[in-house]
Amino acid sequence: MDSWDEISQRTNAVLGAYKHAYVELFERRKNAYQSAIEEIKNRSEWGPLEATNPETASSLLLSLLGRVGADEDVDAVTSGTSLGRASLTEMESDLCAVDGLRSSVLVKLQELSIGGEKKAPVRKVRVSEFFNRPIQTQGELDKALKLIRDSLQKYIDEGAIIILE
Repeated sequence: MDSWDEISQRTNAVLGAYKHAYVELFERRKNAYQSAIEEIKNRSEWGPLEATNPETASSLLLSLLGRVGADEDVDAVTSGTSLGRASLTEMESDLCAVDGLRSSVLVKLQELSIGGEKKAPVRKVRVSEFFNRPIQTQGELDKALKLIRDSLQKYIDEGAIIILE
């Protein structure tokens, strides 16, 4: 076999594998971010915010929308005219970040929805702080739930609004 033919075949094999990996990762990222955006838009707080302050509502979604990706990008990779705007590593990182970004947008949405109703301190509570080890027994579950209940009750007694993270 001619060495140029061999180089060409191997290059095409690598390019084909890259295209497949890129398209698969692109679609996973796109679906994850579209799902996060839909989840936010389906919240009861979304409609009133979008109706009264569409600019703020739109700005809340920017961190998510920026990671959906453009179909033109995946089309360019598929046709072989580009390697894509985002690297495979960047798309993997975006997939890892989707839950955190969605959570931060939801917290901000909740804060905005209570902003005009009541002038009270807002306490953000990470539930994972109360469950710092695996729960294996009913007793461990009861203990963890009592701890979180007592802590949240303290905030309520202080007149605070609680947002769980």
